[in-house]
Amino acid sequence: MSLLEDYQQYDAIGLAELIRRGDVSALELTDTAIATIEQINPKLNAVTHKFFQQAREQAQQALSAGPLAGVPFLIKDSLCSMQAKPMLFGSAYLAGLKRRFDADIIRRYRAAGLLLLGRTNTPEFGLSPVTEPQFTGVTANPWDLSVTAGGSSGGAAAAVASGMVPAAHGSDGGGSLRIPASCCGLFALKPSRGRVVMGPEVKRMLQGGIIDHVISRSVRDSALLLDVTLQRDSQAIFFVPPPPQPYADSIKQPPKRLRIAVSTQPFFHATVHDDCKRAVEQAAKLCQSLGHHVEWAEPSIDTDAAEAAIVNAFVAEATVLIKRIEKERGRPPRWNELEPPTRLVRRIGQALPASAFVEAMHCWDRLSASVSDFLTDFDVLLTPTLAQPPLPTGLLQPNLFEHLALNFLSLLPIKALTDIAIREVNKKVFNFIAFTPLFNMTGHPAMSVPLYWNQANLPIGVQFAARIGADDQLLALAAELESAQPWWHKRPTVAMN
Repeated sequence: MSLLEDYQQYDAIGLAELIRRGDVSALELTDTAIATIEQINPKLNAVTHKFFQQAREQAQQALSAGPLAGVPFLIKDSLCSMQAKPMLFGSAYLAGLKRRFDADIIRRYRAAGLLLLGRTNTPEFGLSPVTEPQFTGVTANPWDLSVTAGGSSGGAAAAVASGMVPAAHGSDGGGSLRIPASCCGLFALKPSRGRVVMGPEVKRMLQGGIIDHVISRSVRDSALLLDVTLQRDSQAIFFVPPPPQPYADSIKQPPKRLRIAVSTQPFFHATVHDDCKRAVEQAAKLCQSLGHHVEWAEPSIDTDAAEAAIVNAFVAEATVLIKRIEKERGRPPRWNELEPPTRLVRRIGQALPASAFVEAMHCWDRLSASVSDFLTDFDVLLTPTLAQPPLPTGLLQPNLFEHLALNFLSLLPIKALTDIAIREVNKKVFNFIAFTPLFNMTGHPAMSVPLYWNQANLPIGVQFAARIGADDQLLALAAELESAQPWWHKRPTVAMN
């Protein structure tokens, strides 16, 4: 098998079929994946931890009977513990720590036969929509090394887009699968709240707003990997009834004709770029050509309340996460072990009243009801994935003046500090990710589909959201779109040269 030709012509399911037929051994495939990572990763900085020797040893043993036996795979460097392996969250504060157990989802991946080759880069504690942590370095976009790969699963997206692996694990708490998928020209589904197994250490993150899944090149890989990680415990904190058939089967037939609402009106304060509007307009025409009913409409969203609610929830969750790590480390973080924005988040979180978090959750529930009501008249809502094309690297990072300001802000009263922080997030971050966080707050499934590239040859994803539990409907629609307007042949060349 040649290095950059044969290997990259297959998705995960295709590679597993090659192994089952005996066309290639698991060890040959693993060595090819390792060589590909070693060749491409220095240009992208997508993979931050390498477990190559262990993967080679496993590839030489008897493979499991799982559907993806012998297929190379990568795990995001956050929230997903691997026994005896590091997990940095992109932060110097966790340097030297190793996890004591496998997360439930890791056990599922191993049972499916995946060979875990390493971990992918992520911003510090997943708090940024771009992957530019100070400790582990910037991840570049394979389509253009000067722009962001997105975040927080940016390392995963860069690895898949550049052909290191056909699919990679990620997580999504405000768009962290869909954002990098859009930036890197890939497919990503954020499943319904409670759809994917979680634990054993923590059974909920952001009240179910954070959920694991994958970034992939093909829709069928995403469908099968959702089957692999499906939450089947009806006693789980968040539980959605299982689908009537496996997701891998649900994509084999096109969906019924859908009523699709279309909007480019942002859910958070933002100015939407014309490229992102064009992507939606073209996607709407494609859906209409496939026989779906398309109508311009959008749910009513209290933008100011939504922004405050997601900021307060993220601040509280991040603060608790850092506190858990303090217990594990046996000491609080030193000043230089956290980035200035993270120090600010921690300062706000330590003083945030419990009532602010409860109010945020009430707002999340109201938003969920509003979107659910809207989706009684429509099957699907189509929007841009992002409000802007992939941003230049460093654009969302604090400059020297802002670094000084962040340090000064920590001296202010908590109310003034919170108001300023929300305003600054609004200026920079929400203007980029104005469409994705809503569906983490509401629990609805949402996916980014790569149907459009702009004149600069940068991918611009479009987002489809559906009723809670209708993940199968989204996957079937994605498979139909993939067949009608294939994206498999679209490959970045920058990282290969």
